[in-house]
Amino acid sequence: MKPQQEINGQAGQRHHGIAQDPRPVRMGRGGSGGFPARFVVGLDVHSPAVAINMPAPFIPPRSPLSFSIFAPVYPGFLNLIDILGTFAFAVSGAFSAMERKLDPFGTLIIAFVSAIGGGTLRDVLLGNFPVNWLHNEAAILVIFASAVSAMLFGSYLRQLTTALFLFDALGLGLFSIIGFEIALKQNLSIGICIALGTISACFGGVIRDVLLNKVPLIFQKEIYALACVFGCAAYYLLERTRINTDVARITCILLIFAIRVVAVRFRLSLPRISLKQ
Repeated sequence: MKPQQEINGQAGQRHHGIAQDPRPVRMGRGGSGGFPARFVVGLDVHSPAVAINMPAPFIPPRSPLSFSIFAPVYPGFLNLIDILGTFAFAVSGAFSAMERKLDPFGTLIIAFVSAIGGGTLRDVLLGNFPVNWLHNEAAILVIFASAVSAMLFGSYLRQLTTALFLFDALGLGLFSIIGFEIALKQNLSIGICIALGTISACFGGVIRDVLLNKVPLIFQKEIYALACVFGCAAYYLLERTRINTDVARITCILLIFAIRVVAVRFRLSLPRISLKQ
């Protein structure tokens, strides 16, 4: 029969869900990039760890086209916007390249720049390496398929102008909020976060137009970047209230979408400034 002290010790361990385990704790690949095979309790990495005998929780797989900050938030809706927005951005870039009569390789490059240029610039400014799309094979596949579709079926896609515009407006809202939240996690000022959110959504088109030797469209005609500014600012204000974060995200995406639709529907634009002769 076991001594009473030993029995009480084991009972206490079962009560707290803790059992001593002499085996070392195995970590996933990449250290901080992987999940431990078993949970480890202990705030100090140099202190002895206590292993908890419990199965690891289910971690939902990341959607190939989604960003981790949005993984638990309305995944179907946001992933759909992600795909459609990426498609619209890439097709827009391909059409612009085809208007300049570029070859297929040039058209493909401009499509990629239009779709991922803004996010790439944001990651470079923040020092986030490797940039997001380098480990996002599904996004690369969507952009490639969009560019090829534009080259092969451009005449048919041009008949879907309204649908492409709506996809573009939704993507604009999603990518703005993504960029804003990524910047916010770096503890930057609100003005810088809004600027980086706007860069994420808009500067792929800016780089596209510069490569095609054109004045960027957002600098001279439509209310495009301004919608991102308003949406990111609204998201920050909503975050300061008690409103649910998920609701704030969706609300601001739809706000940016609505501003774009209203601006195009009623042909709203900022006044042009020129020097008097």
